[in-house]
Amino acid sequence: SLVPPGVGAEACVAQMVDLTVKADGLAAVLTALASLGRDLKAEDGVHCLPLQQEEVFDGHKESLRLVCVYSSVACMGKNTGKINAFLQGLGDKLADKATQTVYNVLGTS
Repeated sequence: SLVPPGVGAEACVAQMVDLTVKADGLAAVLTALASLGRDLKAEDGVHCLPLQQEEVFDGHKESLRLVCVYSSVACMGKNTGKINAFLQGLGDKLADKATQTVYNVLGTS
């Protein structure tokens, strides 16, 4: 489960980051996403899962989705800067674009 231990799903906030990644940078981005996920979990118990979506059919790009689940809105606010810095750090050589979507709750009580 992506819900942090000891936290009810109704309190959690999920953030999805969709990335379009250049095919020759895919391995580097996946490695960086794994490292980011480990850091966020170690620091604040944030659960992040990178998912590879269907290929973009031009053969030059891959679509990825990073799902991050925070224990609260405050926790998300604390870590959003880290996500944004990560995305900026990828630069144009690896990523073409990124969009973020936030979902307020994962469940109801």
